[in-house]
Amino acid sequence: MPCRVCPGHTTGGWFLWGLFCFSALEVQAPRPPSEGVRTREHLLRGRVTEKTHQIRTSLIASLEEWLLPQLPGMTLETLARGHSDVLSDWLEEYMVAMFLQRRSRRAAAETLNALAQRFGWLRSSLAAPWNLVKTWEQLEPVQHHPPVPKAVNDALVVTALLWRWPRMAALLVLGFFGLLRPSELIGLRRQDLALPGDHFEEDVLYIRVPHPKTRFRAATSQHVRVEFPGVATWITLVVGTTPMWRRIWNGSWASFKLRFGALQTEVLGAVTFLPSSLRPGGATFLFRYWDEDLTRLQWRGRWKSFRMLETYVQELGATEVLVRFSPGVRCRVGSLGGCFMNILAACRDAAGRVEARL
Repeated sequence: MPCRVCPGHTTGGWFLWGLFCFSALEVQAPRPPSEGVRTREHLLRGRVTEKTHQIRTSLIASLEEWLLPQLPGMTLETLARGHSDVLSDWLEEYMVAMFLQRRSRRAAAETLNALAQRFGWLRSSLAAPWNLVKTWEQLEPVQHHPPVPKAVNDALVVTALLWRWPRMAALLVLGFFGLLRPSELIGLRRQDLALPGDHFEEDVLYIRVPHPKTRFRAATSQHVRVEFPGVATWITLVVGTTPMWRRIWNGSWASFKLRFGALQTEVLGAVTFLPSSLRPGGATFLFRYWDEDLTRLQWRGRWKSFRMLETYVQELGATEVLVRFSPGVRCRVGSLGGCFMNILAACRDAAGRVEARL
């Protein structure tokens, strides 16, 4: 049948001609970019960071050094491949030795993790050593970092602004309301912040976490939504003009900790909290602010286990840190914290006026 558009050519002819042209082209589907040369070591070290790999290698070396006088002529690999029951017994003794030498429980657990990673078939044979580690945990329970009360964090933010440390103040706010871990907080760049001017939501910001701690067990890239009234507008005023490629914090991790301690000394008279206290402080505050909505808190804080979050919040919620300070310190915290609440209120009103115009 002749084609109506191009007389003299049939529709079948055009179809065959188009099929020939497209088949001659090389179809290139999207592929992930190459990240350098592949080596055997990259695959054998497992889904852990380079630092964790180095720690586990050192722990395995310590275990081999301890086993050498106990079992002359036997290597760790020989025991793992042919005498797993004997290795399990000696691992129990090694756990006891680490406990008596006052080494950390984390080192003991990482030793067993390193063995399970290197010799995968040993996982079912490590029950007895793991039981000792669990008993160790009961004898010496994990001490969570004390949560920073919101009033204290607000006071530290105002003090940082008075000292002309605006980026330090911004990180304190982002770490608290964004429930960020220290490693996630210190590496933030301007391009990781989606401010109200970057999207269509007023007084809301999103934080992209490019290298989260749980990237090997959960999403490789994660995000956090911060919607506390006034925070997004205030963050825009502080870092909105920063180039996209630039880090929010230009200094080192040591300098951040030093300034964090200096702010506490000024406001509280002592260094009570660590940078890792921002995340539990924000979790405790938002848990109460959101009427104890654990599901919402789990999503925002990117906790993988609901049960772990439940225990975490229960323990932190029972920790009332602010009442331990003297009346003078509490008065100072209240005055400075109130100043920051006034700043956020002004930012919230400004954002409301902009939204009303739209």
